[in-house]
Amino acid sequence: MDEFSQKPICKNATRMSNAIRSIVRENFDPALYSRWLDVPMEVRDAAKQRIVNLFKVNMSQAIIRKYVHTALRTTFKEFRAELHAHYKENGPPNVAREKPHARITKLQDWHKLCDRWETPDWKEKSGKAKRSRAKLPYNHRAGSKSFGRLQHELKERRGVEIGPIEMFKETRHPDKGWVSGGESTYVRVKSSYSLWEYMILK
Repeated sequence: MDEFSQKPICKNATRMSNAIRSIVRENFDPALYSRWLDVPMEVRDAAKQRIVNLFKVNMSQAIIRKYVHTALRTTFKEFRAELHAHYKENGPPNVAREKPHARITKLQDWHKLCDRWETPDWKEKSGKAKRSRAKLPYNHRAGSKSFGRLQHELKERRGVEIGPIEMFKETRHPDKGWVSGGESTYVRVKSSYSLWEYMILK
């Protein structure tokens, strides 16, 4: 577990991430639980125990407990977002209601989700979230690997520590060039960071 990113960097990191995704989809019913806080503690604990059984992780360590908890919560949020995206991609509401996501095996459960998405309250929250995402200045090209895992691999390959400024460059400027807004941010932050280093070390 990388202490900086608080994410696994071992060779089984991707396998664990995939396992968590499967556990969430099999046990956290989005038709029953509209948000993470609605998921009963016994359901969360059962999911955590499955992770312990699969990967022999030591849940007595605070950093591991925090990672597992955060991974379950984030994956459940992403699953709900995936279902909602499927709904929006399948035409007007009356059509989308009859085209359930493959993960929702009961049509009544899909209809329950559709009812939730069609409420004014949900539409307002969804609109706010969309506007907030549109304000993000840039994305990254790190792929499915966590930044912690990528940082560890770069350190192993180069034999030196990779700082936050160079990690920014590595994840925004691979072979295909800079992501939108990435280069100007990198130049600005690197310049500020170098000035700060000079002032501290002078």
